[in-house]
Parts: sequence; C-alpha cells; structure tokens
Amino acid sequence: MHGVFGPPYTIDKVRFFAGDVLGSNTQINAADAGRILNYFISGGATPMSPKWTFWNKGETISANPGTALSKVVTLSVPGGSGPIVQDYYAMVTGDFNMSFVPGGAKSVTENVTLSIGGTTLAEPGVEFELPVTAGIDMEVGAVSLIMNFPTDKLEVTGVFLGSDLTNPMEYAVVGEELRIGWNSLIPVSLQTGEALLTLQLRTIGTLAQGETIRLSLTSDPLNELADGSYNTIQNALLFVDEIGGTTTGVPGVTLNGKLLLENHPNPFVDRTTFTYTLPADGKVTLELSSLLGSISEVLLNEWQTAGTHTFTADLSTYSVGVYTATLRLTGKNDESSRTIKVIRTK
Repeated sequence: MHGVFGPPYTIDKVRFFAGDVLGSNTQINAADAGRILNYFISGGATPMSPKWTFWNKGETISANPGTALSKVVTLSVPGGSGPIVQDYYAMVTGDFNMSFVPGGAKSVTENVTLSIGGTTLAEPGVEFELPVTAGIDMEVGAVSLIMNFPTDKLEVTGVFLGSDLTNPMEYAVVGEELRIGWNSLIPVSLQTGEALLTLQLRTIGTLAQGETIRLSLTSDPLNELADGSYNTIQNALLFVDEIGGTTTGVPGVTLNGKLLLENHPNPFVDRTTFTYTLPADGKVTLELSSLLGSISEVLLNEWQTAGTHTFTADLSTYSVGVYTATLRLTGKNDESSRTIKVIRTK
C-alpha cells in the first residue's frame, strides 16, 4: 500500500526519499504511488533501485522541494576537530509507511486477519461475486492483500472496491496468489459487515459433494490495511465466505453477493439474533439444519421488503453443536441464497 500522495505534513527526509521511487526530480507525486502499487501487485517484478535509502537522522521535510535534492549522504569532518557522532536512518525504498522490519518475525495476524463468514454456493463455470467484508468499523485509505487460492479450481475475473462493480481495483494473479492493491486520497468509511471489496470469480470444473474452496491470506507482513493517514490499521479483521458447489446446477438461481446474513452472538447458548439484508422484495425463508442433515427446520417463511431485518430465534431445544442457517430470497425472476455456520454451546 505505502501511500505517498496526500495532504502535506512533516516527515523524516529518509522517508521522503524512500517514497520518491522514480527519483528523477526528488518529487513525490501520484506517479511514485502508482510505481509502488505496481511493484506490490506484480510481486516485485521490477525491483526498486536502489533497494535501500539512507539519510541523516533528525532532518525533515514538509513539501516537495523547488529544485532537485542530492540523495548522496555526506559527513564533513573539519581538520583537527574532535569526534563527531552522526546517526543515520535506513529504509527500504518504497516502504513509505515504514512497515518493514528487517529480520523481524512479524506475523500477518498482527495487522490483518481474514476469517470465514459463511458459505456462498456457486454453479460450475458461472461467474459470481464474493464480497470481502469488514469485521470491525474502520476507515481505509489503502489496501494491500495477498490471498492464496487454488488456480486449478477457481478463476479470478475481477476485483472491485466495495460492492460497486463499476469501480475496479488493481490486482494480479501471481502463481497461486491473488495480489490486490489500492490507495486513495479519499478514504472509505466502513461499518462492520460492509464490503471492503468484491471478488468476481468463476469455478473451474465441478466441486464434489461437501467440497469447499477457502481463500486465505499468505503469511506475509505486506498484508495490511491503512487508514486515511496511511498508518497501518492494527488488528484489522475481514470476513469472506467459503465457496461451495451446486453439483448439478440450479436453473433460475442467481447468486447475489448483496444478500447478507449474520447472527449474534455466535456461538450462542439459547437464543441468537439473525440480521440480514435483502437487495429486493421477495419471499424469505430461513432454514436451520444440522451438518449431517438429520435436523432441518424452517424458522421463517414470509414475504418481506428490501432492506435490513432482524429475527431472534429461541434454539434452546437444539443440542449443542454446529448447524447451518440458510437464507433464501425468491423474487419475481430469480432466487438468491446465503448460508452461514451457527454454533450452539453450553
């Protein structure tokens, strides 16, 4: 992410030079931000030069200079003078937000965690949308995510900001990794459950009965989100559904990423509240099933209007264990569904 283009503020000169990756005129602008973003997305296909930036400790800068600055670090020692102590800062070129710690055993979980929220069903070979949602309220000004996914089972056809399929984000598939990068002068404010980004995907072949595909973050400290000042958001939390297959396809079903379902608390003891968002009017059913299918009960079956709804269920008669809750919305021309796991505990 490493944002380099925003409102002026005073920074150390070493940070300024580390952000000036083009280096031809010692100016930081959108071209530098684009170069850093491209470096991240491509997996370092075009290395930065030089790899490290050095400068005197304590020297700062608050605006682009009127004339080009020298990047050569010098230390003058007058003849006959006593010992001179000069400390220097060193930064990896391009690491404008100062997140890289040489030799640090930094875990990806220190910055951002990607958890499974539920299950989205996908028909073989049919393009569908999979939202990545915020697990906490946060303001996001930059994104750098590296996800593992099986390229033999899943194809990425697009990545979009929020739930707006007309607002593409930069991404690249490098080996078995999906690399996503974005930054903006105008941060987005997200509440829990809102989409940070939407993946446009297509399954390859047919998933076996009960088989699912799970996206995960690589163990890389470059996985991080930044706020509007390009400071790393600590302990950021994201959710994404696992992907399940419909082995024979379901005619007339349109899978819709805007149909949202969650429950709180989860795990629960006796009662839990389901919160769901309907993108359109239609007949709504909420069905609870055991994982083995031995128990299946329709908790809700009625016509409802578009918008956000809540439904509190008393499940005290159910045994302790893991269940699936499936929300189905049947409209005039199509049907959408969303499945999540719910856990009853003591």
